[in-house]
Amino acid sequence: MKKFLSLIFLLVSFTTAYAQSGLFDRVDDINDFRSRVTKVVVFNDNSMIDLFLKDAVLKNWEISPYEFCDQEEFAKIKTDTSYYFLIRVKGENKKDRSYGMDFITLLKGGPDAVKGINHMSEIVTLPLLPTGSSSDRIFSYLPSYVYIIQSHVNKILTKKVNGFIGMLSYGSEMDNIDNLDDMQILFLKSDISYDISEKELGSMFNGHAKYVTADEISKALSEKRSNVLVSLTISPEKKMKKSYCYKMLIRATDGKLFFYRTHKINRRKGKGFLKEDMRRLSTPFSL
Repeated sequence: MKKFLSLIFLLVSFTTAYAQSGLFDRVDDINDFRSRVTKVVVFNDNSMIDLFLKDAVLKNWEISPYEFCDQEEFAKIKTDTSYYFLIRVKGENKKDRSYGMDFITLLKGGPDAVKGINHMSEIVTLPLLPTGSSSDRIFSYLPSYVYIIQSHVNKILTKKVNGFIGMLSYGSEMDNIDNLDDMQILFLKSDISYDISEKELGSMFNGHAKYVTADEISKALSEKRSNVLVSLTISPEKKMKKSYCYKMLIRATDGKLFFYRTHKINRRKGKGFLKEDMRRLSTPFSL
């Protein structure tokens, strides 16, 4: 399926039907990534998310040289194969699962970009927040996002097939947790799609999971607490025909992604981790 990427405020349409399921139309050779400059595109809208993203990149980007640029510069140099681009985008195609959502994506510059941003090679895309949302929750996770993006690039550089597998490869990382006996999972209650009591949650995870506030999760991330995983779910605020929920568990210490899945929201499946997700996540703790 053809993908349409949209620059925020540049009115270019964006769909991620394959990107968000972890599959790409094509994966170009990115063996030159570490030696090329990654341009981090910052928009002239004075948004807080750009301020936090800049700070996260300044403190955590290590995989390649980087520079900041605005959307005007991006438009001029997007065809240049010397550059990669880290940029915020939003879904605008009502028929696609990305509609009503903002994302952050890593793209490769190249001559095909002259045909439109939808022709640029996409390396990795992560959901940010519902379009138009005033929530500041994602700010705490941006350093982790920077880590996840770099980690995924390294996975592709190690084995190109990881570019095709994409984010689907993070669905089973729970089985690879070190020091499982010391691990604690912090859930925001609204991140779970069904009603489960604190006691039931603790019992399901054999004492290794509990409910906390968004502030407590933010603190755990900022303090980089060891042996702690934190929950994150993102979905459109308004109910749509084709709304999708994105679910993650991220290690507070370094931002490593241990769980990533999506599902279509309907009458049976609400926003947040589903019962099947919780069973899957809790299995290692019950063995």
